[in-house]
Amino acid sequence: MYESTFTGSMVGTGPTMFAVWGYVIANTKPPGIVELNPTLLATVIGCSIEDITTTINRLCAPDLESRGKEFNGARLIKVGAFLYDVPRWAYYRGLRNDDERRAYNRDAQRRHREKMSKEMSMTVIERSALSAQAEAEAKAEALKPITPLPPLLSTGSIEDRKKLLAEQVKTLAKQKP
Repeated sequence: MYESTFTGSMVGTGPTMFAVWGYVIANTKPPGIVELNPTLLATVIGCSIEDITTTINRLCAPDLESRGKEFNGARLIKVGAFLYDVPRWAYYRGLRNDDERRAYNRDAQRRHREKMSKEMSMTVIERSALSAQAEAEAKAEALKPITPLPPLLSTGSIEDRKKLLAEQVKTLAKQKP
């Protein structure tokens, strides 16, 4: 049932009207067809068959004060022995879908915020730990002793200097991880 049901042109029509209309809303199937057997409804709702028949006829009648102007405000159109078309079924279905969509979006947004909150707090802790670890490793690397290299010979042949330079490069390469 929708809030507008209780504030529109059905106000003052009695409990049987609202009970039958609630049944219509709950039992209408795509594409907007509902089966209304007065004998069954009288048993389900707890009133006379005549009350149900009168109510169904009123729902089929034009209602010029209805918010829905399709079919002169008639809420039902008889299409078979017990079958009725609900002309505004798509509208009511859309209301339900809007409500469901809003509820889904609220829930999804709540889950997203919880996830982001957890990720943000975990990220801060992890970043702090990672930062501390990286800083400690950098300090340890900076304090690591490096074997001093002998000075390049200023005397001797170019070949001797190249050999010595190659050995120094190898020594440095071994010291770096």
